[in-house]
Amino acid sequence: MDAGIFFFWLSVSSGIALILSEFVLACIPPKKNHPDKNTPAQYPAFTVIVAARNEEKNLPLLLSSLQKLDYPEYSILIALDRCSDNSKNIVLQFMENNPCLSFLEFQNKTPDGWSPKKYVLNESIHQAKTEWLAFTDADCEVPPDWLKSFALHTNK
Repeated sequence: MDAGIFFFWLSVSSGIALILSEFVLACIPPKKNHPDKNTPAQYPAFTVIVAARNEEKNLPLLLSSLQKLDYPEYSILIALDRCSDNSKNIVLQFMENNPCLSFLEFQNKTPDGWSPKKYVLNESIHQAKTEWLAFTDADCEVPPDWLKSFALHTNK
């Protein structure tokens, strides 16, 4: 056999072997380097913070949806910002059946240099007992998997 033909076929067969090995490797799923995010042990605790000012008409829907969260460990902190309506009574009513619900009440003048909502949120963040925080407005309704969608991105 001529040496040129031998090296030609050797390079062709090497190329075919390389292509086949890349195909086989592409079909093998990669090894997971992180824990499965679908196990409850991987869900970090969250504090849900809601700033609310005169939201008596919206709070029942929001609080009902927050009570239906499908999540192992969370607390809800409602920051009542200078409310002059029935918001506090609505929160108190929901607290009877929801031990993870609490509230802060702000009636004082906002300090200079602060907008009222930013001040209330800042103070609420300092009262949170968890590392992970989630925020929503009182006029929202959250789906049951809302916190799970955040937990997938916490890298815990």
